[in-house]
Amino acid sequence: MYRFSIWKIVLIVGVFLFSVLYLIPTPDNFYNPLYGNLPLWMQEKLPAFEVTEDNALKVNLAEVEYPEGINFQDATFELQDVFRVHLRKLELEETRDYEFDTTEAREFYVRLISEEARQNPRATLDNLHLYGSLPTVLRRLIPESRLKLGLDLKGGVHLVLEVDLEASKTELLREHTLSIPERLRTDDVLCREVRQVEGQDTLNVFVGIPSRLRSDANEKTKYLEKAQRLLNEIEFFEDAQVAAETETQSTYQLTLSERGIQRYSEQAIEQVLIVLRNRVDAFGVSEPSIRREANHPRIIVELPGAKDSSKPLQIVKTMGRLEFKLVEKSPTGGSLWSGTANTPIPDNIPDGSEVRYHYETGNWYVLKSPVLLTGDRINDAGPSTGRTSFDIVVSMSFDGVGRRKFAQVTGDHIGEHLAILLDSKVQSAPVIQDQIIGNAIIQGQFHL
Repeated sequence: MYRFSIWKIVLIVGVFLFSVLYLIPTPDNFYNPLYGNLPLWMQEKLPAFEVTEDNALKVNLAEVEYPEGINFQDATFELQDVFRVHLRKLELEETRDYEFDTTEAREFYVRLISEEARQNPRATLDNLHLYGSLPTVLRRLIPESRLKLGLDLKGGVHLVLEVDLEASKTELLREHTLSIPERLRTDDVLCREVRQVEGQDTLNVFVGIPSRLRSDANEKTKYLEKAQRLLNEIEFFEDAQVAAETETQSTYQLTLSERGIQRYSEQAIEQVLIVLRNRVDAFGVSEPSIRREANHPRIIVELPGAKDSSKPLQIVKTMGRLEFKLVEKSPTGGSLWSGTANTPIPDNIPDGSEVRYHYETGNWYVLKSPVLLTGDRINDAGPSTGRTSFDIVVSMSFDGVGRRKFAQVTGDHIGEHLAILLDSKVQSAPVIQDQIIGNAIIQGQFHL
């Protein structure tokens, strides 16, 4: 006669149930109500959303205790990402059907603006399934997120982005023809011209010898040694070689090394990865996969559930929009109206102004809405390592229209702050110290 051990049966059933919870790719209509779409810490710490009299969705974040490393601004960004993804599933689009807002009282709003969105805000809130019905105590025993369905089960879009090594090499040589003269001049070395040798991965750097040094052999030698040392410090190139020397000029050759172009391509891949991962919400799917292909200069982008490849392709092609806007003057005095990530934005933003956030710190800036200049007016831009306390020096040259516009803007707004935005994120907001008529030099830290 068989004898059954109850505790063993219970253990086996328990292990089976937990295995199912960990492994089954649950459908949305089961997973969302059970688990909730907000991150677990928000479900535990945030009060419930409510529908206001003017049909907006609101939550008060004033008394929220944030986890370590998360502040008020981080929380609002995360809320916006969740709402964008799940409102899109309800066929509601940002700016057309809704917009986000925060107040000085640390209230977060989703304001429904279209007639379609305002018809039944309570049903919209319920269909978002922000909070799960599963007790949070049990949530700590099961996966934080469900098993993701890949392209083979869900369908979607598969993109392969590959670095063009020849194009990268051409771009690298072009950048350095612009940046090397500025770099040498910063250290009082006269660079007359940088010219690429036709058909070769080599640059000729023409260094002029000042007349005051030509009669002093020791000073002339020190000057040329300094020039060569500075050229040897340039990344991606082999050590500079003297190609020709006259009484008034010395010509150096810089040759791009194979290892250098590989390092440059690696950096380009990493920068693109950062850009794509910072903009995953723009693809319109909740579970994008963005990864580097091992041992190849490629990035694989998989968008399960995406029905049309044209939008992702357009996003990839248009990433990196550069804009220049003036920063509003603070109403309490001072030339900069800004605040930290933990400070709610003020309610008294004037018409014709907008709030934009720093890409890294989350600090906010009140900017004048008109775009003064965009990146399409830039002919050339060359980055190089700064010789100052700043990390990066970027030299930019504009086309004819851009040069006149930039000269006018910098001349009319001396002493004010000019915000530099990349894809609507503030990179820096330097003070305009003088009118800039020719090339512009921007010093600071930048993020792609």
